Amino acid sequence: MFPFKTLVFALLITPVVAVNAQSSLTPANTDLDMVTWVDGEFLIRFDDNLDVSSLNKNQALTGISAIDTVLLKLKINEVEQLFPYVKEMPDKSEGFYTYNGLWVKYPELKNIYRINFNDSLGEGLFDVIDELESLTDYVVYAELNYYSGIMGVVPSNEPNDTLYSQQWANEAIQADTVQVRMAADSTVSDTNQVIAIIDTGVDKEHEDLKNKMWVNMAELNGSPNVDDDQNGFVDDIYGWDFINNDGNPMDDNSHGTHCAGSAAAEVNNQKGIAGVSPGAKIMAVKVMQSSGFGASSDIAQGILYAANNGA
Repeated sequence: MFPFKTLVFALLITPVVAVNAQSSLTPANTDLDMVTWVDGEFLIRFDDNLDVSSLNKNQALTGISAIDTVLLKLKINEVEQLFPYVKEMPDKSEGFYTYNGLWVKYPELKNIYRINFNDSLGEGLFDVIDELESLTDYVVYAELNYYSGIMGVVPSNEPNDTLYSQQWANEAIQADTVQVRMAADSTVSDTNQVIAIIDTGVDKEHEDLKNKMWVNMAELNGSPNVDDDQNGFVDDIYGWDFINNDGNPMDDNSHGTHCAGSAAAEVNNQKGIAGVSPGAKIMAVKVMQSSGFGASSDIAQGILYAANNGA
């Protein structure tokens, strides 16, 4: 069987409306109705050739004087390496060619960090970023840790799910053509695909989803409170919650569950809706709070978790 190309499914997350009043002093012409960020926190990518591993050893210094001169000015509360677990590409390739022949190198992720410092009034955040970005020999980029938020929250073999006729989006994106293609061509299938819902979580007990959840069998059959598959996450049976840092990515907003249903709700069970990809499994990756907002760092970690674990 030739499966559809692997899909990581995250419905419409984009930097949008401010969740709270922003305390940081902002550059001119910044529209706080359209963008907001975590105060006193920034993301930084150091040059791939640098060894900044000392940042992980409970000391907020790199051993590189130009960088440490800036960091020493800050009262740093927390340093986190965003991607400590990175898998090599299966074919060991260093990049790929686009359809028009452009070579694109896969980025290295080991030197990307989140740094939180005492800046409750936001007075120094932009100055710190500007100063770090001026160190072009050592720093690839430094940027705000932006918040992102959720937005807006008939074929001949039509499924018998009771609400299928109300799924106007399926017709709008011509999703039914996918199912027709699979029905007509036995070499095309979605049965081996895992779709990661990178959102507010997923209600794994929902009647249309409880039989569709991806299951990490190593953790399901392993020992409690042990990282049985050694992927860096303990007891991640159905996915991971990057908001509460645990293995229970339960939805406390409903948007993630809605997206999971649109993607792969059970078909022909005479209940609810019908998923676009009825043979796929759902991996729950919670990166957004109940408010519907999530920090860029959590979202990025969620995407890599999904990719590393088969989505």
